[in-house]
Amino acid sequence: ALRDAIRVMPTDPADRDLLASLYEQIGDRTAAIQHAQYSVEFDPSNSEARKRLAALKRDQRDRP
Repeated sequence: ALRDAIRVMPTDPADRDLLASLYEQIGDRTAAIQHAQYSVEFDPSNSEARKRLAALKRDQRDRP
């Protein structure tokens, strides 16, 4: 359902942020970062999305 929503409205930052969160929860950091980046692109004022993106990138950088 969420992927369908993104197909219909691909620039909706809330959907992208939710998808980033879901990917993060299942451990797919690459997909989480991708969707978090989209969320920030589509709504640069979203401080929570910017924080999530920074944390994901930091976590990815710190992993071996």
